[in-house]
Amino acid sequence: MIDFNSFYALVLQFFSNHIPIAIALGIAIIFSLYKKTDATVKVLAGCFFLMAFYYTMSLFIHSSACEDVKMVNKTDRYLQDSKF
Repeated sequence: MIDFNSFYALVLQFFSNHIPIAIALGIAIIFSLYKKTDATVKVLAGCFFLMAFYYTMSLFIHSSACEDVKMVNKTDRYLQDSKF
């Protein structure tokens, strides 16, 4: 699982290494906000909610995977202790 800080660092590193892409993306967002403000805000809000949904689901998946690992470890320990 990737946490928020490492994801942020990954995105920041990508845009630092690819400055022309970052500039082009910034210009495209500014131009879109200038020409079609309502549509751009809706798209950016949709992207924000999708990222929030993805982050929430990754937290749930990670926590359930950790619980599964704990259960497997308990079962393995029990089987090892019960052997003659």
